[in-house]
Amino acid sequence: MSKIIFNEDRCFGCGACINIAPDNFTYSDDGRTSMTDDSVNEAAIEASEICPASAIIIEDCCSCDDDCNCGEECACEDCHCDENCACCK
Repeated sequence: MSKIIFNEDRCFGCGACINIAPDNFTYSDDGRTSMTDDSVNEAAIEASEICPASAIIIEDCCSCDDDCNCGEECACEDCHCDENCACCK
């Protein structure tokens, strides 16, 4: 089952995700963004695609079935699974 992974440390609070997916994101007390719902929907997917900080990842969004995608092309478009690769961090 897919879910949203939100990296608060990468977020700088541009607000794009809040405008696109207000059911999933809101402003936090420090002016950045916080996630209110980790369920995946079309708006959340769009927010992950446009996030300038790459702070929003859709977990298990593709069919590559590989936690480490080093040297592999992902099976789906606009997937950020390569950013989650433990070998590349």
